[in-house]
Amino acid sequence: MLDTSPTFREYYQHFEEQMRRRGYTAFTRLLNGALIAHVGADGPCLAIIAGVHGDERSGPLALLEWVSSHNDPLIPPSQRLWLLPLLNDEGWDANRREWRGLDLNRSFLSREKPPELVQPIMDEWHAQPPDMFLDMHEDSDNPGRPYVFRYPGDEHGLAERLAAHLGAGLVDWTDFDEWEGSDEVYLRRLGCTRCVT
Repeated sequence: MLDTSPTFREYYQHFEEQMRRRGYTAFTRLLNGALIAHVGADGPCLAIIAGVHGDERSGPLALLEWVSSHNDPLIPPSQRLWLLPLLNDEGWDANRREWRGLDLNRSFLSREKPPELVQPIMDEWHAQPPDMFLDMHEDSDNPGRPYVFRYPGDEHGLAERLAAHLGAGLVDWTDFDEWEGSDEVYLRRLGCTRCVT
């Protein structure tokens, strides 16, 4: 395992080694060197993204630990996984939120041209939206106090079940305009209703 502060490049060298060790070899490489791992060929798809904000370390490091330390399959054979464990290279290496001065989690816009880093992700999701989505963030205002955003209009109870499993709190949000341009709102507009941040 790497130390707690690998560079973006070191992170992805280790991530790719660990995925290949497990037999997973289907990747999409983004222009900054990030890898989207595609696991499984058939069945419902879970998409997981982390490291959208460069100063949020826990999600990417937890995902790296997950693929590095467990020998069990990452998902059941009847399902698919779309995994982008660390998106923001410049923010990660500088320990800052933005990428080229942009908040990437407000860059999944349909009415404006998104940044070139986000466009391939949007294209993949537009071609085949995932069935379920997990967006991992952390909150500097509440360090060490995990919570899950819940959209009260959801009827599936996914946010509630995840919060209970993690021993986390729930934070309701109802205003899609407040999160305009976020990856979750983008996916919800594509028809993916099982989304959790």
